[in-house]
Amino acid sequence: NYTLGIGSGMFIPGFESQMVGKKVDEPFDVNVTFPEEYQAKELAGKPAVFKCLIHEVKETQKPELDDEFAKDVSEFDTLDAFKADLAEKLKKRREDADTRNQAEQAVYSTEKLLKDEADKISEETRAAVQKDVEAVKEALKGDDIEAVKTAMATLSESGMKIGQEIYAKQQADEAAASSAPEQDDVVDAEIVDEDGK
Repeated sequence: NYTLGIGSGMFIPGFESQMVGKKVDEPFDVNVTFPEEYQAKELAGKPAVFKCLIHEVKETQKPELDDEFAKDVSEFDTLDAFKADLAEKLKKRREDADTRNQAEQAVYSTEKLLKDEADKISEETRAAVQKDVEAVKEALKGDDIEAVKTAMATLSESGMKIGQEIYAKQQADEAAASSAPEQDDVVDAEIVDEDGK
């Protein structure tokens, strides 16, 4: 026995439409052809006859969306209270997803910065920041969104150290370049004896 919802599209094309109008406890045949792309290759593209018998017919009934429905499916006494709770849960879920996306972006951009600016970042800062990156990755594995936020805030602070070091290195490089003694211009020349002597 199998429960089949007419219109579900779960069976071979043409199967469900042949069920419509049939009576309970009256055997009948359903003739179909398996699709060419059917997963069982030995049946693909082949005709088939299914011997069927309907035991009972049920109709899906959608409940009225009212206070009684809210009482049946939740701890709330009114539909308005139930809707408000659902809206709040959806809002929190969206905010949590945004936080996770921001954390993943922070990990990506920090790791890229550590790689791209490796020559301008001290080993001590690199190790500290990488530790904070790993803490965010670990927090993302769990369900505690507050742990993700805390780890992300710590990474943000340590990420500022990278910016400070890069800026300090650029300033030092510029200072070194401007304090280097200027060299006289040297011109390559060739002496030519025009008299041929």
